[in-house]
Amino acid sequence: MARHGVVALALLLRAAGSAAELCAQHASRSECIAFRRQHGCVWHAPTGDCVADAPCDAREREWCHTELTSGDDARWDVTSNKCFWDEARSSCRWADECHGHVEETACQRASCEWKLRCTPVDFRKVPGPNRCSESCATPAAGAVDLL
Repeated sequence: MARHGVVALALLLRAAGSAAELCAQHASRSECIAFRRQHGCVWHAPTGDCVADAPCDAREREWCHTELTSGDDARWDVTSNKCFWDEARSSCRWADECHGHVEETACQRASCEWKLRCTPVDFRKVPGPNRCSESCATPAAGAVDLL
């Protein structure tokens, strides 16, 4: 059983190494961001390098909320789309942990917030303008968010 754990760890480390190699081949910010899903890359603004992304649960508070960059010198990238900082747990968590809860109690048990979310008044797609519903969201998200 322990041998399987060692093999799994070795495969994980090998995959992380290959992500770093794949990301290093992207020379521009736009190319790096374009390959964020395929190669697991983010842009490191201070050095101008494309680097391997870190999972939310391995991130420090300072760059927990970033999605497309390593967080350094990229204030434009501060969102809670991918990760959010959980004050109660003092850890960075995946935003997906708050999605899919259809009841307020389940949402709160996941340490997320039940919020009213509305479409803008000029929203032309379904469900239409100014439609509101309650849903589970990350605590970092605004009180009234767009659907």
